[in-house]
Order: sequence, then structure tokens, then C-alpha cells
Amino acid sequence: MIDLRKYSYFFFILIFFLAGQGCINVPRENPREDEKPAESLLWDEIVNNTDKGEAQKHGPILMSDDDKDDNTDDESPLNTPAPLSINEALKQIRKFITSPERPVINNNSILYLIHDFTSDGIEEICVPGIKSENKENARIEFLSDYSRLFTEKKEFFTFFLYIFSINEGTLRLMNKIKLGEQSVYKSMTKFSLYKGKSDPVVLSFHFNTQEGSIQHWLVFKSPAVKPLSQLLLSDTFSCKALVEDIDNDGWIDINLFERVMEEGIGCETFITWKKWNKKEFIDFKTTNIVRNLNNFLFKVKESGLSGDVTKLISYSFDPGEVQKYTKMGLSEMEILYAFFGLTKYFGSGHGERFNIFEDIHEIIFPEILDNPFYIRDEKGFYVKLSFRIMYSDGVSLIPEVLIYMLKNPFGKQQFVLFPVTVNDNLQRAE
Repeated sequence: MIDLRKYSYFFFILIFFLAGQGCINVPRENPREDEKPAESLLWDEIVNNTDKGEAQKHGPILMSDDDKDDNTDDESPLNTPAPLSINEALKQIRKFITSPERPVINNNSILYLIHDFTSDGIEEICVPGIKSENKENARIEFLSDYSRLFTEKKEFFTFFLYIFSINEGTLRLMNKIKLGEQSVYKSMTKFSLYKGKSDPVVLSFHFNTQEGSIQHWLVFKSPAVKPLSQLLLSDTFSCKALVEDIDNDGWIDINLFERVMEEGIGCETFITWKKWNKKEFIDFKTTNIVRNLNNFLFKVKESGLSGDVTKLISYSFDPGEVQKYTKMGLSEMEILYAFFGLTKYFGSGHGERFNIFEDIHEIIFPEILDNPFYIRDEKGFYVKLSFRIMYSDGVSLIPEVLIYMLKNPFGKQQFVLFPVTVNDNLQRAE
């Protein structure tokens, strides 16, 4: 029989050595949480997520990298389902929108528009729809048929806008917006309110009416899918809206032209500048056309009759245009010849009447009774106008000039004069 007492010293040394190498964990009373070994943390997770009996039976389970990937929590970004494809989303939308509501159909496909309302990098799907028991009424060929406006029994439908999320592999209705009752659908478009930025954005729905058309604007500001503002714009014989940045500040503006009858004036046209104030479009400024244009022509006449060429040029012409022609070497009188189209009467301007306002008797402009501006270019609306210059000796001239109502009719100058044929007049004046 072996006497263990002889070897007790060696056993003591061996145990002390193994403990120092970490091979034996010496338990403490109430160890701190940050001192728990990795195995005990893993063990707590397993016990919480599996049957305790199984855990105690098999002990801690060590997972390989492959096992870890397979058991990653479903909320992990690595396992987040991909967004639905457009085609798959449209298939599901057909099932989602149920009778009597129906999506608008174009060539057997759902009409839609996409936009990232929530600014999360994933676009939402916008689908117009109507309420109708007859599915054929939802076809674009029927809805956009303009002739239906002139039938005995016009059909009106309640229009909707559905906004769907396709994030995380599922279709979800984020908002349903009622657009009111309309008869003939025309178009659906989107555009940004600020140049070069996608937010805020306008979804515009265009409908034809017997009087003209109506635009229904929905203004969205990220990340909301509820409209920040709504606006109705009519386009009829007496009311028209011009949408553009008129003051070059980057923001879209609305110039609303409204034609009304005014005693003593005729058919006056008022312009209302609707400006975005970061929440809605407000009436910012108002002016008129007919009264202001008659006043402008009266002051041009007064300046001409006074013989003050400098005053006439500064009031009647665009300063930028005058500066351009001055740099070309034209004198004030030559600029007048060119702008008023008088070179055809006096050649280069050095003929019998070098100063066209010498011995002048009268300047006659026609009275303006209605808005004459219907043609437009990059500078604004313009109209060609003939007028008469009469001299004391009986000579009478009938030159032509362009009158521009500038792009921003609320600026320092609402109207300016411009030559009818710029190049021809300037060549003759040189």
C-alpha cells in the first residue's frame, strides 16, 4: 500500500501550479459581473433561450462561425429582408386595394410613381385610385376620355392616392389621401419646390373640367407621408397659373392670373404672387396688368414729349440691355433709333432728323382694354405694338416696338420696351 503522505508535498505544488495557469477556476463569493468568465456569459444566454434540462445535460455549446451566422438574431442588419421589387409590389397592390376601390390601370399595369418620402434610401410607391363598382372605369383609356365631359350624364369618381412602403420585404399602406370627386383624369407628376433638392416635393394631380382643368397639389416634407400642405389651381378662361421661380431664389413660385371686368378699365387682369413660406403657399403680392400698362405708356409718352432722352431711356428700357448696347459703341440717340425701330425712316440716325424728339407734336399709343400678353420667351411675356409719332410740320411715323412684361412683374420695372428686330435695327444704327 502506497503511503500518500510521502507525496502530499508534490500534490500541493502541482495544484498551486495549475491554479496559476488558469486551468482551475477558484470561485469567489458573489463575483462581479465584469469578472464572469466568457463561458458563464454564454451559459446564461443558452439557459435563457433553450430548455434548462437540455442545457444542463449538454453543458455550454461552442458555436462555429457558420453556426453563429445561422443563429444570428432576425433583427440583425445582415438578415433584414430586402425591399420588394416594383413588380412584386404592384402584384400585391392589386390584391390589397379591394372593390369598390380600384387602382388606375394603364395598359393592364397599375399606374404608379415612386418617391423616397422618408429619406431612408428606399422609395415608396404612389398609386392613384378611384371608387367604382365597375373595374373598367379604372382604365386610363376611360378615365382620360375628354369627350365624357360633354355627355348628358357625366360620371364623377372619388379619387384617392395610396402611398405604400415596400421596405423589409413587405407591402404596407402608409397613407391614403382623398383627392375629391373628379370626372376626367389627365396626369400625375412630381417636382421639387427647391432647385436641386428632392425635398420638399410636390405630387400634382391634373384633372380636366368643362371650364378647363384643375391641379391638385400635395406638398410633402420628409420624413412625413402626410401632406404638409394642399393647394388647388384652376386653369380656365379667366384664371391661369404660371409655376416658376420668378425671383431667382431657388424656390418655386406661383403667379396666378385672374381676369375680371372693371368699370372704366375694361377687362382687368390681376396677378397674385403665391410664395412658399416653408409651410404653405401664401398670397405675397398683387399687381395688375391693364391699368399699369396704360400708365407705363403714358409716362413713355410724357418722357418723349419732354425731349429728355436720358429719362426716356432709363424709364422705358431694361438697364442691362442699354448697357450692352452702350458697350457696342451706340450713343443714346442711336439706342432710341434701334429700340423704337426708327432706322427704317432715318437710316443710321444722321439724316434730316438726328433728334427724333425735335419739333415733335404728339406721341399716340393705343388704349389697352384687356391683357395683351399671350406670347412668352425667357425674358417674359411680350406683345408687338404699333404707335404714332407726329411732328409739327405734318410728318407722321408709325413705328413698331415690343413691350415686355418681365418674368418678375413685381420687380422695379414691370414693363420695358424692346426693338422688334434687334439685329437689323442695330446694324442700321451703326
